[in-house]
Amino acid sequence: MMDVTGSGDQNDIIGLLGKKMDVPPGSVILIDMSGNPTLSLLGKAYGIEVLNAKDGKHLERLSEILDKSKADTKKRGGFRFRK
Repeated sequence: MMDVTGSGDQNDIIGLLGKKMDVPPGSVILIDMSGNPTLSLLGKAYGIEVLNAKDGKHLERLSEILDKSKADTKKRGGFRFRK
């Protein structure tokens, strides 16, 4: 699951917590367009990967995360949908 925050508001992390309940740990990403360092700390505490769009490395890091996710999915035999 992925979300984007333009304001860097801490409530954006809190809003993701409710959505993340049905998602495996480590598979939630928040792209922070404001570069708020507090979001990164909160993300670590709640198991949410926060990518800082201001540092210029967020697209590279996002690509790494997605590549790893694809590799992990292949190891597990593909996506499985819950009923």
